[in-house]
Amino acid sequence: LPVGPTIFNERYTYVPSVMIFAGTMNFLFNEKRFANFNRNILMACIILTAILYAYKTNERSKVWNNSTVLWSDAVSKSPKAAHALNNLGDAYFNSGQIDSAIIYFTKAIEINPNYASALYNRGNAYGQTGKATEALVDLDRSIQFDPKRAEAYNKRGQANALTGHLDKAFEDFAKALALKPDYAEVYFNLGITYLNTNQKNQACENLRKAANMGFENAVKPLQQACN
Repeated sequence: LPVGPTIFNERYTYVPSVMIFAGTMNFLFNEKRFANFNRNILMACIILTAILYAYKTNERSKVWNNSTVLWSDAVSKSPKAAHALNNLGDAYFNSGQIDSAIIYFTKAIEINPNYASALYNRGNAYGQTGKATEALVDLDRSIQFDPKRAEAYNKRGQANALTGHLDKAFEDFAKALALKPDYAEVYFNLGITYLNTNQKNQACENLRKAANMGFENAVKPLQQACN
């Protein structure tokens, strides 16, 4: 069965293929029609096949070394697969290679301009590099195609705050919390935004909520501003 956008997942065929192979060999050994067949030749074929499978499995396992290697391999085999390009970009992003991540998010979007996940990911990456205006464009489109993603509202709220659109920022944070009430990062972002606008009471309230939820980044500003 397809999993997400993936039509075929090879890892799900490993165990069934072993069972098919074992069943076939059992049939050949026990079927009367093959009683006169040279069992040594059959055994040699089985051993050679097993060696070949072991070699190919070992070679294939190297691709699973990390996400970047895995999705680079997927992209090399399916260069027009938007989800593979997006996932490769995500792997680069998670390893701190933001510029490379943006390249692959962009390629995914070029193939599928309505790809909400790639738009969100590129918008988030732009935000990480201080390109708040570019981030807003992508996050607006991401929300257009996937209006139930709390993370997109949170990141758009950050971008709106950075560009001075505070009313829109607070609206976005409220929408994020409506979708995901226990979203600690949103409380942190609310706290920082209130802090930057000299609204200390609201800042401390939200930073305290974030800290109580285990969001470590909230601890230091809470101690500095609210003690």
